[in-house]
Amino acid sequence: KNMASLCSHFEVKNERAHRAMGDVMATSQIFSRMMPMLEEKGIQTMEDLLLFQHGRWKPKQLLSNQ
Repeated sequence: KNMASLCSHFEVKNERAHRAMGDVMATSQIFSRMMPMLEEKGIQTMEDLLLFQHGRWKPKQLLSNQ
């Protein structure tokens, strides 16, 4: 997704889109709103998030049972 669609999805207003500070502030708000969703899935680290993004993440409890 692009920044505009993420802002829309997470209901974040970015009044200074395509400007460094505006985009940084919007990214911070989006990430803060994503945190509860990520925590529900057991995603705890940036490595977990990157694996999840690429479809290679598996919950740690599943891995420890194998």
